[in-house]
Amino acid sequence: MKKDELVQACEKIYKAAEDAVKILATKEYAPKVYDAAEHNGRWLASLLKEAVRRIEDRLGEDVGRGWYAAWFLHVEGFHERRLSKEDIAWGLKHVKKLIKLINHL
Repeated sequence: MKKDELVQACEKIYKAAEDAVKILATKEYAPKVYDAAEHNGRWLASLLKEAVRRIEDRLGEDVGRGWYAAWFLHVEGFHERRLSKEDIAWGLKHVKKLIKLINHL
């Protein structure tokens, strides 16, 4: 893969994790955080982190690990452009576990 493709992969994986957190927050796991995002008209990074903490309390550590991996890919892979293919594969493994939690709703 070319460097630009790796960078774009990082951002796509991050967006998938972000969407998973938003979907989980709309249900019973973090409705107050979801309502705050609706009131603001957007999701701030602080709201996403708060939602992750609340959802993790209910669904387990895969939520926090997946979010941390996604954030790492977003910052180090997309913005800083300094991750290897192996780093991205590691992050993807953890983000997949977060996304799979949606199936349990």
